[in-house]
Amino acid sequence: MINSYHEFAPLPHVEEEQPLTMVQRNDDITGIL
Repeated sequence: MINSYHEFAPLPHVEEEQPLTMVQRNDDITGIL
């Protein structure tokens, strides 16, 4: 689980370029948790 968090942590600018929809964002949050 730490690996997943580490991947998303250093990529905050990606969301700005292509904002994720509610469903996609929810899926990412589930993966982190």
